[in-house]
Amino acid sequence: MSFLEIYLQGLLLVLALMAILWVFSVFKANAGIVDPFWSLGFILSAAFYLLRSGDVGTRKLIVLALVVTWGVRL
Repeated sequence: MSFLEIYLQGLLLVLALMAILWVFSVFKANAGIVDPFWSLGFILSAAFYLLRSGDVGTRKLIVLALVVTWGVRL
């Protein structure tokens, strides 16, 4: 699988998550619902790309840990 295919799959995953959250916020009439979840997109995409890359090395795990720490902090 090429880099572009993996990138587009990750993009669609995050886009679907945010679209679902947006629809939920429209029904609840509260756009503030989306705010706590936007950083989840970074965590989700980092984990997705790590799993799709095939080989899980120490550097990749450190980058994932840093992204998770940053995303949870937000």
